[in-house]
Amino acid sequence: MIRFSEIEQQESVAIVYGTLEFLRRFQQMIRRRCQCFAGYVLAHDEKSCIAASESVDILSNELNEEFPKQFDVVDSIDEVISSIENYPADERYNTKALSFGRRRHVTACALNTYGPNCAHTCSCVNGAKCDERDGSCHCTPGFYGATCSEVCPTGRFGVDCMQLCKCQNGAICDPKDGSCECSPGWSGKKCDKACAPGTFGKDCSRKCDCADGMHCDPSDGECICPPGKKGHKCEETCEHGLFGAGCKGICSCQNGGICDSITGSCECRAGWRGKKCDRPCPDGRFGEGCNAICDCTTSNDTSIYNPFVARCDHITGECRCPAGWTGPDCQTSCPFGRHGEGCRHSCQCSNGASCDRVTGFCDCPSGYMGKNCENECPAGLWGSNCMKHCLCMHGGECNKETGDCECIDGWTGPSCEFLCPFGQFGRNCAQRCNCKNGASCDRKTGRCECLPGWSGEHCEKPCASGHYGSKCEETCECENGAICDPISGHCSCQPGWRGKKCNRPCLKGYYGKHCSQSCRCANSKSCDHISGRCQCPKGYAGHSCTELCPDGTYGESCSHKCDCGDNSLCDAISGKCFCKPGHSGPDCKSGCVQGRFGPDCNQLCSCENGGVCDSSSGSCVCPPGYIGTKCEIACQADRYGPTGQCSCSPGWLGPTCQVEMLDPNNIANRGDLPEDWEWRTKR
Repeated sequence: MIRFSEIEQQESVAIVYGTLEFLRRFQQMIRRRCQCFAGYVLAHDEKSCIAASESVDILSNELNEEFPKQFDVVDSIDEVISSIENYPADERYNTKALSFGRRRHVTACALNTYGPNCAHTCSCVNGAKCDERDGSCHCTPGFYGATCSEVCPTGRFGVDCMQLCKCQNGAICDPKDGSCECSPGWSGKKCDKACAPGTFGKDCSRKCDCADGMHCDPSDGECICPPGKKGHKCEETCEHGLFGAGCKGICSCQNGGICDSITGSCECRAGWRGKKCDRPCPDGRFGEGCNAICDCTTSNDTSIYNPFVARCDHITGECRCPAGWTGPDCQTSCPFGRHGEGCRHSCQCSNGASCDRVTGFCDCPSGYMGKNCENECPAGLWGSNCMKHCLCMHGGECNKETGDCECIDGWTGPSCEFLCPFGQFGRNCAQRCNCKNGASCDRKTGRCECLPGWSGEHCEKPCASGHYGSKCEETCECENGAICDPISGHCSCQPGWRGKKCNRPCLKGYYGKHCSQSCRCANSKSCDHISGRCQCPKGYAGHSCTELCPDGTYGESCSHKCDCGDNSLCDAISGKCFCKPGHSGPDCKSGCVQGRFGPDCNQLCSCENGGVCDSSSGSCVCPPGYIGTKCEIACQADRYGPTGQCSCSPGWLGPTCQVEMLDPNNIANRGDLPEDWEWRTKR
């Protein structure tokens, strides 16, 4: 095979193991390029010609000396063709390398190398061919990608995965050539032909083994039974969760809906509706068939939806907060790890997924899927003719004459198709269970199967303190006096505590039941997480730390007793003793000298006009005739104090000088007073 390893500006061509046909095609390609007259050669821009003397001599001895053993140097492609045509026919494929053109010569890169001087290593995989110039990968059929490391996606095949597969019915398409590998039950080049009746399996190569007149499933050979039945002779009813012909249908009933084994239709439980029982009753309705009407108190304004109101439970009709909210006013969101109405459901998310407080649905991190985020993503993603046969089920024995069924313990019904009703057990379900507290009993033996939270032979004993759950085998993990629910083990925390185990105190700034009350301490100080009492600085007390310690106490929480004598007080912060106002001296037994007052008599009085200073408060007791805080103001002319005794002017008498002395000779003549009066009052 001929291969031109590299052509750079027509400076060099290396021809290795060539064929004449390829050389002739290359000759035509060369002739399309610009040609120069004799004595001139093509310049580097490949558009102009320069004198041959300015170029490298293409037939120089230097070139022959540089490649004496590897190349015959020629000056045109015509000479190459002529040279090969002169070889014997059996030697044309064993010619040594030929070279023509300018002196520069480039040989082929070694395997898995490319680029200038072949300095780079190719990264192609899966048999891809590496381009010697830029290292790009030319993928083999069935692969794609920069390094050809990716297998063709489902439904595609061939070079660069550009062709579409034509396989049908779940067949696997070969990514290289597009051939189809059929699923069991199908055949043909495109897997479009179902197995003929009586055959099944891979390539329809197996024979069915069913009773007369019955066909088998072409994929697995199982006999095709009437809807709702299965088994070799179709004597079994579909398992729970399956329905239809061959029990191939998967029931989609949710929320406890009962699936019909024949049609797959769902019979919804109270509070649910929809084809799959996946929708709760609409607002305002509850119960069987959503026929009951709720009676919850709501706002009269129904034009605006308000999430913070009680809603009707779609199953029981009970009025409660909307899902995701709790509290007396329905304005407290569910705590972490809880969801649903009343926040009574625990989140089941795994692998670090977060839980929606309303629906409980899991928000999965990148790489996981499933209802509880428990499964890793799969590859490629980022989803009966019972012809008088006995109808006895569940191990029941059939009477060969009448076809009647003799059921084993725990089953009843004409075909032993029914479990014993609740509260009954034994053969024909004739015996009564003796279980208490809602427990059921084993339908065969009558042994009580206690509900979580109960124990004892008859389930009459509640779980002992510290235990919960089925058979009371689980150990409570509640701390700090929390109450453990005997059924679920849920811890009901005492005031001041929180967390799944009630082992964490309230966050700073909160206290009390459910840590829902805010501290009210001055300066944003923290409070006791249980009582809410503020943690006061030294010397202060009270709920808000606004009161000094009571007399006789001091220090943090006012817990220290003062040790001071009579007439002394102690500092509420440090406990240091100091004299009461009006006392002084080392033992505070001396009174203040006149002119001083206050603690240790260290303040000067400011009384004037002979006012007396109170030794405790420093207030002034003024002498008669003066007023003011310092006794600095004299009484007005018509005011007095403290006695106010009047000194009368001549001619007047009485306590207030209002009685005028009269001339007894003029009284009768004036006529303004009776004759026996000797004075009159000043008007």
